[in-house]
Amino acid sequence: MGICMNTLGIRAMLLASTLGLVGVVAATGCSQVEGSRCNPALSHDECDNAPAVQCVQPAAPACNGEAYCCAVDSNGNITSTESNCQFLTRCQMASANEDAGASSGSGGGGTPEASVTDASPGN
Repeated sequence: MGICMNTLGIRAMLLASTLGLVGVVAATGCSQVEGSRCNPALSHDECDNAPAVQCVQPAAPACNGEAYCCAVDSNGNITSTESNCQFLTRCQMASANEDAGASSGSGGGGTPEASVTDASPGN
C-alpha cells in the first residue's frame, strides 16, 4: 500500500508542477524585440519596452500588411533605425508620394511599386 500511495503522491506533485509551469508561461506570454515581426490583432502589445516600442502596421498598401515592433515618438511616428522599421517608413512614404501624384493628376512615368519592391525587408 505504501508504494501505491507514494506513486500517487509523485504523480500529483508532477501534475501540480506542470500546471504551475504552464500558468507561468501563459502569464508572461511572448515578447518581441525591436525590429521583429508582431501581430497587431492581439489583445495586448507583444513588443518589449511598450509603449515606447509598439507593434506598427501601416495602412499603406505598399507595406503589404507587414507589422514590426518599432520605436515610435509621442505622435506615433516611427523613430527606430532597425531595418524592418525603416522599411515601414519607406513604404509609408512611397504610398504618400503615390497618393500625392494621383491627386495632382501627374499620373505618368514609372511605377511606384518598382521602388517599393526594392525596399522589402531583409529577413
